[in-house]
Amino acid sequence: METWWEFPLDHRGRIADNTIMEAIKKSDSKGRLTLGNEFAESTFIVERKKNGSILLKPAVSLVVPKEEAWFYQNQQAQKALAAGLEDAKNGKLSAIDLSKDIVLADSIDD
Repeated sequence: METWWEFPLDHRGRIADNTIMEAIKKSDSKGRLTLGNEFAESTFIVERKKNGSILLKPAVSLVVPKEEAWFYQNQQAQKALAAGLEDAKNGKLSAIDLSKDIVLADSIDD
């Protein structure tokens, strides 16, 4: 069975600039893929999408996506989030005017 890679798309459906396709891989009889020495001893979060595609996210020992790891290493960010959640729980919310965002979103072709 061949494996298809999922590529992040921009708002116009084009492959995002930060995506690099290095190879098409084929799994072996046990469903395994080799990623090369660059990824030896690496940890990944494997996401299987409804359309059958698979997304590998490099992870750190906390087993969170690598791009989210900064949060767990930043006490100030954790305190700010906790304070914001507490404010929301207590009904301390700010009104937000999304009218300009709606106009922008409507102007973008899907």
